Amino acid sequence: MGGSKSSSSKVDVYVGSGSLQLIISGGYLPRSVRQGRSLVIDASRSYDENLPRTLSGVAAGLSYAWSCVQTEPVLRLNCEEVMTMNTINISSIPSITWIVNSDSSVVGSKVVITVTITDIDRSRS
Repeated sequence: MGGSKSSSSKVDVYVGSGSLQLIISGGYLPRSVRQGRSLVIDASRSYDENLPRTLSGVAAGLSYAWSCVQTEPVLRLNCEEVMTMNTINISSIPSITWIVNSDSSVVGSKVVITVTITDIDRSRS
């Protein structure tokens, strides 16, 4: 009477996609800068969870879209009255230096800078 015995079980496995992780060096806290000075916003440590963690920024195939909106004392669709970027082609640049105008009229202004990272089929801002 030595018949064989067996037992089995099953596990359902769902495969998901990792996220794009947008990392701003120095954190997301509000920043203050004086007129005539520069401000660097650096997103080069951003990465794609689907790729090895040793790859980040442009090396991970990420592209960057930068925008700036003035919100105070008046709403403007750009920041040209307050600050300018130090570059023209910004689609693949993970770090941008913003130069605040030296005119005293910019004191008290508030701007919102947005960076969106994108890979082939996903984006995160």
